[in-house]
Amino acid sequence: MWIKKDNIVRLVMVKKLISLFVGFLFVFSSTQITFAQEGFDYNRAYSDYVYTLDLYRKSHSEYLLARSQYQQAKTLTAQTAARDATAKILEARDNAVATYLTAIRMRLGETGLLTRLDADVAWFNDHKSRIHSAGTLEDLTADSDEAKDHFELSKSLSYEALLVISQGKVLDLREQVEELFTKLKIKVAQLSSDDGFNSQVVDRWIIETEYKLTRSQEKYDDSMTHLAEIQNPKTKDTSEAYNSGLFRLQESVQYLDEANQYVREILRGIRTK
Repeated sequence: MWIKKDNIVRLVMVKKLISLFVGFLFVFSSTQITFAQEGFDYNRAYSDYVYTLDLYRKSHSEYLLARSQYQQAKTLTAQTAARDATAKILEARDNAVATYLTAIRMRLGETGLLTRLDADVAWFNDHKSRIHSAGTLEDLTADSDEAKDHFELSKSLSYEALLVISQGKVLDLREQVEELFTKLKIKVAQLSSDDGFNSQVVDRWIIETEYKLTRSQEKYDDSMTHLAEIQNPKTKDTSEAYNSGLFRLQESVQYLDEANQYVREILRGIRTK
């Protein structure tokens, strides 16, 4: 039931997000979200993340426009507008990261993976301590059957934990690719104001990158469906749901790899300017 090393070789590419833990200290100025808020669960947290991500993308477009106008006009009014747009996109980015981390934290808290895993370890430790007290072979057989039955529950929990961990790795990888992609798009927008820079080829790579990122997100969402199957007590074969979820994540990573290749093409196009 364990993930084979060759099945997650692409996932080990993930590094820590820069300034990741800053998000935990973020105080929500617009939504005032707290973990104790009534009715606030993972679904609400994820919806908040999607909402703030859309706001970030909108502010990013406004930022590119304001910056381009300033580069062309060079007026005080345009400079002020560019400054305001820059402040807005930074605030939107912080909010998006904060809600992203909140969604992950709520997922862990809602599933109770750590607590449930600890309880499972304690169960087997307690069961082990009772084995020596068995007086007969029949008692040992009963103990064995008890552990066997409990292990079926443990397998589902293990599959759930392993898939959640893999999903976290994919999210981290996606964040890295999107962060670099965003910076490069800003740089391209700056260079586009230069008459000597032909952005047609680079613009094509940008479109291709956005398409691959969208496809990657779709595959990730599919893995969430399989996670729900594992969590469903009515699911008989959790290993099949796990393998299907892991396969979707591998597809998601493949699209991220392709997006990253296009990002490199964008970078190459900028450097040859």
